[in-house]
Amino acid sequence: MKAPKSVEAEKAVLGGLLLDSKLFEAIREKLCTEDFYQKEHRSIYHVMGLLWDEHKSFEAGLIGIRLQPLEEYIFGLANDCASTKNIMAYVDIVREKSVQRQLIVVATDIAKSALNPGKKDFKEILDEAEAKVMGIADDQNVMLCPAQFRLTHFLRELAEEIANADLDEEYLRETIVEVNKALVCTLEHFEENHFEVEQQES
Repeated sequence: MKAPKSVEAEKAVLGGLLLDSKLFEAIREKLCTEDFYQKEHRSIYHVMGLLWDEHKSFEAGLIGIRLQPLEEYIFGLANDCASTKNIMAYVDIVREKSVQRQLIVVATDIAKSALNPGKKDFKEILDEAEAKVMGIADDQNVMLCPAQFRLTHFLRELAEEIANADLDEEYLRETIVEVNKALVCTLEHFEENHFEVEQQES
C-alpha cells in the first residue's frame, strides 16, 4: 500500500498562504508541520510558522532566503496558485491524508504487539491501540474523522468480543487480519472520496 498523500493539495495550501498569509491563523489550528507528506513542504510550512510568530508576511523571496535550495520551487508555488478560494478544502485533504498515514502506523503497532505481547493481555493491547487512534485527534485538538470513528468502533467491538475468550495464537493471527482489513477498507473509502473532491475542484 502506498503512503496516503495529496501533493497537489499540499501545494495548493502553501501557494494559497503565499497569496494571503492572514489565512495562516486559521490553518495552523488544523495543520501542523508533520501533516505535510513532502519534506520540502514541511520545511516551507515550518518557516511560515516562524515568520508568522515574527509578525512578518509570507513573501516568497523572504522564505527563499531561509530555504535557499528551495527558492525557485517556492516562487513556483506562488505563481501556480491563482486563488485561495478552496484553500480550506485542501487543508482538510492534507489533514485527512496525514490521519491515514498515522492510522497505518497504529495498525502496524497493533500487529506487532499482538504477535509479541510480552506480559500484556490482548485486552490491554486493544485499549492501548484505541488510545493511540484517539490520540491522533487529541494531538491537533480536532474532531475525529470518519476513519478514526470506524477504526475505534471496530476496536471497541473486538475488545468486548474477546474480553472473556481463551485466546490462542491462531485466534490472535485472525484478529490481526481483521484489524488490517478494517483499516484497508477505511483507507480505500477515503481515497474514493478525496479523488471525487479533487476532481470537482480541479
